[in-house]
Amino acid sequence: MYVNITGLRAGGTGSYSSADHADQSSGSLSRTAVSSGMFGSFSEAKAFGRRVRSAHSHNVGLIKNHTDQLGKIGDHARHVAVEFEDMERRNVADIRAVQDAL
Repeated sequence: MYVNITGLRAGGTGSYSSADHADQSSGSLSRTAVSSGMFGSFSEAKAFGRRVRSAHSHNVGLIKNHTDQLGKIGDHARHVAVEFEDMERRNVADIRAVQDAL
């Protein structure tokens, strides 16, 4: 079996980078607000404003969730790369020990 450890590390780095971008987007979006009454003061405009504010809030939360998930993917990719490197070192040592014993 061949495992591309460099690819795993690059994928982890890419995931961290994406998490950073998502975090910046979440921060930018959360600093904005839909002001009350910006669509008018009649009932339909107020109802529309509530829906826009709800969608805004939902999207901020969604992006924060994506940030967390992307960070976890980066963590897992790096962890797996380290595990495979360690396993490869152990396997090489075991093979050398067998060769030396012969």
